[in-house]
Amino acid sequence: MKSEKLPVDARPKVGSRNNLKLRREGRMPAVLYGHNEPAMALSLSYDSMKTLLRKHTKLVDLEGAASGQALLQEVTWDPFHREVLHIDLLRVSADDRVQVEVPVLLKGEAPGHDQGGVVEQVLTEIEIEVAPFDIPEFLHVDVSKLNLGGALMVKDIYDLPAGAAFVTDADEMVVHCVRAAGDADIAAVTAAPGEPEVIGRKEAEEESEEK
Repeated sequence: MKSEKLPVDARPKVGSRNNLKLRREGRMPAVLYGHNEPAMALSLSYDSMKTLLRKHTKLVDLEGAASGQALLQEVTWDPFHREVLHIDLLRVSADDRVQVEVPVLLKGEAPGHDQGGVVEQVLTEIEIEVAPFDIPEFLHVDVSKLNLGGALMVKDIYDLPAGAAFVTDADEMVVHCVRAAGDADIAAVTAAPGEPEVIGRKEAEEESEEK
């Protein structure tokens, strides 16, 4: 994964009141730690961070109050997942191994579509352990052989970087192809046709027989 430049400033004052003031100024709080060095309180441009997140950037080159490369280790969002509140940055070097979550995309067209099925992706991200400079932007699962009733697991991801390992259970389901909703009801009606019973008909028939 290509690293992106991230300018940062020192954050001399901490606490919720000062963090709120930062956000009003278009900036956000961050903490840099790792490699047995003292933690640093930093601030950075909110717009810059939103751009990095939109591009799924994991690795950044710090400029300004801190230097070197860091991993976007943890992103704290508001309860509605609309605004970023805080960023944890982890110092990294080439010989480190880190655990990160990577989005999973589907590739190809599933034959199950033509068999009356619907492809459902149940896992959109997986966690892997990998060298910082080998972090992929995305991982992929090939659904071109996914038939109705079939499923593909984490272990079926085909582009895991060399030397990387799954942290998420390799047997956890990523995607499956299930029968489209409503098909079972339609099949049941087709298999057992007949005139529906009308409420009150039975009582009327019994009353007629008594006469």
